[in-house]
Amino acid sequence: MICLGQDVPNRPQISRLLESAAERPGAQLIWSSEVGRLESGATRAVFTVLAIEDPARAGHQLRGIRVAASSPDWNGTIYVEEPQLEQLKAKVDLWATGAGRASRTASNMIYSSACPGDENLHLPMSFAVIFRWQAADELLLAGAGYPSLSFTGPTPSSIAAIFARATDELKSR
Repeated sequence: MICLGQDVPNRPQISRLLESAAERPGAQLIWSSEVGRLESGATRAVFTVLAIEDPARAGHQLRGIRVAASSPDWNGTIYVEEPQLEQLKAKVDLWATGAGRASRTASNMIYSSACPGDENLHLPMSFAVIFRWQAADELLLAGAGYPSLSFTGPTPSSIAAIFARATDELKSR
C-alpha cells in the first residue's frame, strides 16, 4: 500500500462556508455548470461549478464545486470552496501522474492522494485507486466525514480532467 490516508491530530479544519451558505434558507444560485461525472453501476458523482449569493451577507458571492454523490447505501453533497480548489487540483494532478506511473508496475495495491502528515489533509476530498492483478481497477472518492464511493472504469486522469475543467470554468467567469 502506498500513502493510505490517516486521521492526523491538530490538522486544520475544513472550511464549510460554501456548504452552509448553499443550505441556508434564501440562498440564491447565481450560476452553475456541470464539469464532469463519474458513474459505476448505481454509484454516481456529479461535479458542478457554481456561484451562490450568501444570504447572510448581501452581495457576497461564494464559488466552488458541488459534488452530488450517491450510492445504494448513501447520498449527499460535498462542497469544495474556490480557495481550496487550486490546492486540490494540484494534489489531484500529482496523484494522477503518480497513479499513471504506478499502474504500469503495480498490482493489488492502493495509491492514494491523502498521505499521513500531508499539509493538504484539510482539503474536503481525497481519491485513491486500487490496482488489482486479476480484476478491474477501482477508483475511490472520499469526502471529509463521508463514506468512500467506489467506481470501476474512471481513471485518475479522468478526475484530473474534471478538476481542470472546473478551474477553467471558474476562471472564465
